[in-house]
Amino acid sequence: MKTKLVGLALATVIVIGGTYVARAATGGSASGAASSVIGLADAPNDAPGGSDLPDVERLIRDFEQDVRQHPNSTGLSFLGGLYLQRARLTGDVDTFEQARTALAAALRMAPTDEETLGREATLRFTTHDFPGALTVANGVLASDPKAYGLMAVRGDALVELGRYDDAGATYDALARAVPDTSAVDVRRSHLAFLEGRDADAWRLAVAAEHEAVQAGVFGAALAYYRTAPAQLALDSGRYAVAERYARAALSAAPDYYAAIAMLGKVRAAQGHIDEAIRLYERAVAIVPQPDYLAALGDLYTLRGEHAKADVEYGTVQVIGTLAQINRQVYNRLVAVFDADHDRNHVDAVTLTARELTVRKDVYGWDAYAWALLKAGRVGEARAASDHALALGTRDPKLLYHAGMIAKAQGDRPRARDLLHRALSISPNFDPFQVPIAHRALRAVE
Repeated sequence: MKTKLVGLALATVIVIGGTYVARAATGGSASGAASSVIGLADAPNDAPGGSDLPDVERLIRDFEQDVRQHPNSTGLSFLGGLYLQRARLTGDVDTFEQARTALAAALRMAPTDEETLGREATLRFTTHDFPGALTVANGVLASDPKAYGLMAVRGDALVELGRYDDAGATYDALARAVPDTSAVDVRRSHLAFLEGRDADAWRLAVAAEHEAVQAGVFGAALAYYRTAPAQLALDSGRYAVAERYARAALSAAPDYYAAIAMLGKVRAAQGHIDEAIRLYERAVAIVPQPDYLAALGDLYTLRGEHAKADVEYGTVQVIGTLAQINRQVYNRLVAVFDADHDRNHVDAVTLTARELTVRKDVYGWDAYAWALLKAGRVGEARAASDHALALGTRDPKLLYHAGMIAKAQGDRPRARDLLHRALSISPNFDPFQVPIAHRALRAVE
């Protein structure tokens, strides 16, 4: 598994990330037709490691030969899209650079081609150039307000930049243009969760999964729509419901790393550590992503297998140093890992502060607050944590971090309230951190 780090994955695990086209029935429901027209979805077409990879490799070879012999914008654009798909399937970071090169060449030949611009926006978003993705999307929408795929990218970028009102307006416009569409409703669900509207978030996530089924979506795309309600159920402590959706996701795409990791997360919350370890081991064998590696290391630690945990933890530390694109995408995950495990405090603060100069979302503020606390900068941590809680997001980890900051400040009533809320919402939200939360709660009670 560790040898795969030379081409570390840019996995589509951003909750609303990516704009890969979901396969949808073109002659079926309104949802299916809309998904086809929009050209967007929230998951790859098929499970990583499945039969699609050989097909993608074959198509890449064919189109590489074609554009060498007959350079043309259409071929280069499609080749860029194939590189994006291969990067997602294999975790080969170099392939994103190939996609960037192919799409740049295509745009030099046809700078206003909407399909190529859509792929360019997808590339920028997936590699966490959110301002760049927004600029490309806005440029197309200025001349074509019905470019719904770019409208979705615009909304996604605004969410990541913390511009939630603008994102909501964009998603509402998209929902009016193409109602009852899975790719739209799953985005609206995520925004509702961030804004503390849990009932709306659940209703929309369930609707999105149903719409995807009705549209004929299958494989990892369908699995994605099932991991969304699984995550919501997990975050609200409904572990049995989360397990049901996670197993349904895995049934749809047995080799889809995000579904495997989701079930691992659920089983860990349920206390089934051995099964959770096996699932995370499968996930990181496909895509060695920092949060998966960290979770696996934590589970090994809980099992007393410290040598194995150290291997996983060491891999997380290496990830951010491999390539510029890794640092761009994984900085926040690595910084939170450092804060969780009391490592590299100064680096964690630096990384999270740098991200906040552009990406002012609630999780950016939370990561910064958590890093500041571990660096001993408690007053600054409280101010950042207040930003993280400003929308009313009912994420137990946000509440836990805020509670630990309040405890460090000596604000016992606030600490007691926040820690109690976190543990009440999801009693085992993080098997590694929950014992710390319980000790802290006892201390302030």
